[in-house]
Amino acid sequence: VLEVDGPMGRGKLNELRRAVERLQAGGKKVYALLEAAEGTQYQLAAACDEIAMPESGMIVLPGVRAEVGFYKELLDKLGIEADMMHVGEAKAAAEPFTRVEMSDAVRENLTALVDDLYDLMITTLAADRHLQADEVKAAIDRGLHTAREAKVAGLIDHVAYPDEFRAYLKKEYEADELAY
Repeated sequence: VLEVDGPMGRGKLNELRRAVERLQAGGKKVYALLEAAEGTQYQLAAACDEIAMPESGMIVLPGVRAEVGFYKELLDKLGIEADMMHVGEAKAAAEPFTRVEMSDAVRENLTALVDDLYDLMITTLAADRHLQADEVKAAIDRGLHTAREAKVAGLIDHVAYPDEFRAYLKKEYEADELAY
């Protein structure tokens, strides 16, 4: 049982998803227990065989976005001039310190990256949860899902508090006791 909580970056997400896949390849079922989940937390849970969430839980699927801060005007007020080598039209490392907005080339690259991540999220969630791509897009467009709504949408399998989910697992495995 994987208890998913706390934020995680994409690197950790991919590492943990591969670990879930290795367990499944070894014949083990993997269950996710969520209190609440957003983007990457839900993407990790979706890799599991079954997902449980208490009645009070919620899933927030905000899609994918990117933010870039610009500090040139702040540096100007402080009398600081950034001195950086700029290599290549689409390289963005210096832009936050030397510009007040994104260059067209960097905007194009960042947009392509966000679009790729969005497409990957849709295809991954659709495959993991056995949904159609348009159903996943609709779930993302809706954004916020209560536990009941998430179950109806196919985003989770059980609306259950942890103790209820443990009781379900005891019955599922015909076990008197669970090593949890």
